[in-house]
Amino acid sequence: LICDIEGGEVDLFIDADLAGIRLIIMETHNWAVGSQATDAMMRGLIINGFNVDLHHSGDGIAVLYR
Repeated sequence: LICDIEGGEVDLFIDADLAGIRLIIMETHNWAVGSQATDAMMRGLIINGFNVDLHHSGDGIAVLYR
């Protein structure tokens, strides 16, 4: 799943069924939604089995895999 939806990523991932997803590449927009919302989204993805790929993440881009 690749997304760049200008802050909509938080709403997308709150209750999304990601059972069939194994890789997410997204641009985060914490300037638009706030750091707390972005942090909560990332925490939720990690709790749901995703790992952060630190090698490919950075500069507002998050790469997560499972």
